[in-house]
Amino acid sequence: MPIPMRGLAAALFLASATLTAPPPAEAQVAFSAPGLFDRLGAGASPAEGEAPTPPITVSPAPPAGGDTPEPPGGDTPGGVTPPPPPPDNGGGATPPPPPPPDPVLAVYIAVSGATTGPFDAAQLKEKVASGALTGDTYVWMEGMGEWKRASEVPQLREILAAAPAKPETPDFDIMGYLPGTWRSDPEQMQITGVDRASITGTTEYRRDKTYEGFGQVEMMAQGYTQLLNFTLEGTWEVQNVSAQGFVLVLKGQATYYLDTGPFVESVSGAFQLRIADRNTLVNDKGTRMVRLN
Repeated sequence: MPIPMRGLAAALFLASATLTAPPPAEAQVAFSAPGLFDRLGAGASPAEGEAPTPPITVSPAPPAGGDTPEPPGGDTPGGVTPPPPPPDNGGGATPPPPPPPDPVLAVYIAVSGATTGPFDAAQLKEKVASGALTGDTYVWMEGMGEWKRASEVPQLREILAAAPAKPETPDFDIMGYLPGTWRSDPEQMQITGVDRASITGTTEYRRDKTYEGFGQVEMMAQGYTQLLNFTLEGTWEVQNVSAQGFVLVLKGQATYYLDTGPFVESVSGAFQLRIADRNTLVNDKGTRMVRLN
């Protein structure tokens, strides 16, 4: 899990004085340790969704001449002309004439700023079924002064209404997934004045949305190794939850244990995590967090 770096930097500055001499003979306390990041606030909480595509800035001109394609072979769809009505032999009234044919659609579609088409009704239905034409797609027909979204064109509403329903995706049960104890792999850190540093940690996320953890920073400078232990506690929540991942939001405090005594600072940050499998999370740097129980 992540740890706050502002206080950690201050703590490391105080701890760095001990790096100029070999560490004391007594054994250092080495905690097993939480999927900790090398910085706090790895990113603000992402938005709930992508912003809608802005209106197309390049408005392709209507096709030359503005001619609408005529159906082949006649004035009715498919070129079929109804036969003349039967003669009136006194056996009844002459049947009414057939209804006028449906107007022929010739719709142009904007794709990445380019004009495609025209497309007739059958082709438009295929595009709706494949997802290539939605209510937000920009279209143009003869007689329109400018490009409009398909949902704003009355002639296309019936075609758009025939779009297949999207399958419902069940909500991911984050409360059935995250609570438990997680241990992180070591993650490299960059600390001024230190040749090499890595951080590890272990954190328990509880169902009441509190957490508690402990960890260790291992630093090497001038050939000597120094260990900095810390503990964490606070509350957690999640955002943008899906079966692929979520954003973990932490608030609380961290305590660093220095030679001069403990140092406490606040914790606040949001961290993107990817779900690799039932027992593995991966942060944006590729560091794994593995479930212990």
